[in-house]
Amino acid sequence: MKKTFAHGGNTEEVSRAFGIREEQITDFSSNVNPFDLPHSVLRAIDSNIRNISRYPDRESLKLKVALGKHLDIDSKHIVIGNGSGDIITAVRLTS
Repeated sequence: MKKTFAHGGNTEEVSRAFGIREEQITDFSSNVNPFDLPHSVLRAIDSNIRNISRYPDRESLKLKVALGKHLDIDSKHIVIGNGSGDIITAVRLTS
């Protein structure tokens, strides 16, 4: 029989089992931000929502340039990926 696994913990179940309010539980088993989004992020999303139907730049050039300027490093030394797994795979494929 094949087992299925859900990503992240079951905070509702933990809450019941230990008598802890669910909002007091921080789930470190998934990549979830437990904090509200900063207002600056909400404004950026709001002002760019019309672009949601477009694919992002595969090379993330604008982001790399902006980070390079902010960090005072050459943007060619910046790697952008979709999570750590994506970056690890990219490194493995280039070695």
